[in-house]
Amino acid sequence: MRRFAVFSAFSLSHMRFLVPLVHGLVQAGHEVHVFTEAPSRAEVERTGAAFHDLYRDAPVDSADATSWPVPVRYVAHAGVYGEQITARVRELDPDLIVHETFAVIALVVARALGLPAVNVVPNHAAVPARMVADLVAHPRLSISPEGEVGAALLRDVHGLEGAHPLMYYDGISETLNLYPEPAELLEPEERAAFEPVDFLGCLLPERARHRAGRSHDRDAVAG
Repeated sequence: MRRFAVFSAFSLSHMRFLVPLVHGLVQAGHEVHVFTEAPSRAEVERTGAAFHDLYRDAPVDSADATSWPVPVRYVAHAGVYGEQITARVRELDPDLIVHETFAVIALVVARALGLPAVNVVPNHAAVPARMVADLVAHPRLSISPEGEVGAALLRDVHGLEGAHPLMYYDGISETLNLYPEPAELLEPEERAAFEPVDFLGCLLPERARHRAGRSHDRDAVAG
């Protein structure tokens, strides 16, 4: 049995990209601890994993309440509260860190604990350089002083060289990246940005079987 610490920074939709993997690990007999927002608790517990409120001790707005896009605030939170969250994870003594790309806090924890991290991509073809460039050019982009401080803490305290407020697209793993779409939907030049990469479904087994059954029924009617 292995022990996994899994991170989803925000949004139930991001958590759901992790659910099939978490479910599979639990079914294989591993101990899985998921750190995410309180609204995702039921989704986590249905997999059999243990839920941990990532923001139990400090809400996101306590680190940055005004930056836009909103995920910038989660980057700042990772910088400000990285040590406290790492201490919570250290008590679990995990063997591996798993995270969705926006969960910058997972990079902080993995580095502090000397553990490898596996990334699950929650967006279609979100090539980091392209996504960050688009954000830099966006007229609504607004990084608060708190957002800049959070990024500086990631660099200077947590050792994430090159950390910046928009790095929630940069969490590509050197160990493994899991892409929750068929390989055919990722162009070769896009795939290069996610190497090493493997392809993972985004449905639980019973949902996948139900979806396949519906497709079979439609084909039978059409035939």
